[in-house]
Formats: sequence, C-alpha cells, structure tokens
Amino acid sequence: MNEESLIKKLKQRDSGAFEYLMNKYSKLLFHAADEILNRVASEADIEDCVSDVYFKFWKNIDRFDSDKSNLKNYLVLITKSVAIDLYRKKSAHMSTELNENIIFDEQSTEQILLKNEELENLNQAMNRLDATDREIIKRRYFYDEKPSQISKKMDLPVRNIENRLYRTKLKLKEFLTRGQ
Repeated sequence: MNEESLIKKLKQRDSGAFEYLMNKYSKLLFHAADEILNRVASEADIEDCVSDVYFKFWKNIDRFDSDKSNLKNYLVLITKSVAIDLYRKKSAHMSTELNENIIFDEQSTEQILLKNEELENLNQAMNRLDATDREIIKRRYFYDEKPSQISKKMDLPVRNIENRLYRTKLKLKEFLTRGQ
C-alpha cells in the first residue's frame, strides 16, 4: 500500500490501515524512543511510549499534512516528543528516588547535614547551567555514558561534548567554590 492511499484510509478511520501502519513502523518508533529512554526507562515503558504515539496520531490524524512531511518522519517526530516528555518525568522521578534512598552508615548528624548541604549546593549549581550542559553532565557523570555515546544521542560532535564537559566542570567548580 502506498503512503497516499494509506493516509487516505487512515483519515477515514480504517482500522486495517492502522494495523498496517503499526506493523510497518513499530520497530522504527521503538528504536527512536529507545535512543532517548534507554537509560531511564524499561522496555515496557518504551512500548507504552510507542503506544502513546499511535494513540496521539490516531486521535489527531486530521492534523497530518502530507505536503509538509512524510508519514515516517511525522511519526518519528511525535515519538521523539513523547519520549522526551517521558524522559523528563523518569529523570525527575529517579532523582527523587536517589535522594530518598540515600543509605547512611554510622554517620554523625553533623556529617549528614554537611553531606546534604553539599548535595543541595551541587543541585543549585547544576540548575544554574544551561539545559544542554546540564544534560551532558548528567549523562557523563550520573549515567556513566562515554562522550561518543552522548554525542550520538544529542547529535553533537564528540569534540563539542568534550569541550562542554571541560568548560562545564570549570563553571561548576567556580559556582561551588564561590558559594554561588
């Protein structure tokens, strides 16, 4: 089935055409979502993300304009948008879990308070960074990704990632040593 007839059938709410669409693009959309979510979400979460993409597409099929984009690119764009939203939710949830699950061995109250203050200072310093630098730092030091992996996921040259890591570490050091 060619794309033009597929779109026409989809706009007529043909369930067979929708099933064809799902069979044709599921692997691609799963891969696109996995590229964004692989560090923060389970396979089931990624499958849910793809399901949400299909639901949003089906619900808003009349918005699709084949003159502006082809169907494949349009679905991938929706997938990336949904995956980024889920990534933000999962990352915030993981951050909260990390803070709640800090295990204290026999530390004094003073040591615990100092550690919390250091974490709060680091968090404030991280929030002062622009979104791209913050994302690069999180991926490198919290998710232990290599610059080459970060480069692929963020679509930036490896050298750019390495330079940003260096400059951002200097900024963080300055923020933390100056007391913000």
